[in-house]
Amino acid sequence: MSASVRLFIRSGPIYNRRMYISPKKHLLSDTLLLAALIRICGTALNAGIRLAMRSAGSLSPDMLNARISNAQFAVSALQLILVFAVMLRSYFRIRHMISVIPREDRSEIRQLQKEQFGDDISSLSAEKVSRLLEIWMTILVGAQSLYDVSAILYRDAVRDMADILSEAGGAGRSETFELYNVTHGFKYLSMFIAIMLGIMITGIFLRDRFLKISAVLISALFILCFAFVQMTTLSFLNARIGVVWTSVIFHVLETFGLLITAFYLRVRYNGV
Repeated sequence: MSASVRLFIRSGPIYNRRMYISPKKHLLSDTLLLAALIRICGTALNAGIRLAMRSAGSLSPDMLNARISNAQFAVSALQLILVFAVMLRSYFRIRHMISVIPREDRSEIRQLQKEQFGDDISSLSAEKVSRLLEIWMTILVGAQSLYDVSAILYRDAVRDMADILSEAGGAGRSETFELYNVTHGFKYLSMFIAIMLGIMITGIFLRDRFLKISAVLISALFILCFAFVQMTTLSFLNARIGVVWTSVIFHVLETFGLLITAFYLRVRYNGV
C-alpha cells in the first residue's frame, strides 16, 4: 500500500469511515433503539385501542372483536414500515462506508487501524456490524411480517372454533376460553424465537456471556409459562382482562427488552 494511503489512514478520516468505524458511532445500537421506541409506541397505541373499543365486562378475547383486530392490524403495518425505513437507512449508511475502500486493501487497513489506535477502536469491524444489521433487519422486518400474517390466521382459527363451540351454550363458552388459553402461546412462538436468536447471535459476535445467558434464561421462563401457567383474569378500568403470561413476556421482550439490549450495546461496546 502506498505511503500516501498510510498517511491518510493515520490522519483520521479512514478510521472514522471505513473498516473500523469510529467508537463514537453506534449504528447498530442506535438502530435497535429507534426500532424499540417505535415498537413501544405501537404497543401503547394497541393497548389504548383495546381499552377504548372493548365491551365493558366482556371476557371474550379481543382478537374476536373485528374492530379491535382491524385497528391493531393498521398499527402493526405502520410500525413495520417505520422499522423497515430506519433499519434500511442504517444498512445503506454502513455499506457506503465499507464500499469506499477496495476489497483487496481492507485487511491491511484493518491491521493499520489496530496498530495506530490500539484499544481505542470499535469492538467489531464495519463488516461485522453490517452483518448484525442484516440479521436484525431480517428479524424485525421479515420475521415480524410472518408473525403478523400468522396472527391473522390464528385469530380466524380461534373465531371459527368459537362459532362452532357456541352452539354448545355455556359449556362451549368455557371451552373457547380454555382453547384460547392453551394455544395463545403459539401465536408468539415464532417471533419470540427470532428475537432470542438475534440476541444470542449478537452475543456470539461480541463474545458476550451476559447476552447469551440472558437469552437462555428468558427462553426458559417463556417455556415454563407456556407449559404450566394458566391465564389470569384481572379487573382494570371497569373492564375484565384475561392475562396470558406468554403474551406478557413476549410484549415486554419485543419492546423494553429490545430497548435494554440497545442501551447495553451502546454503553458496553465501542462503535456497535
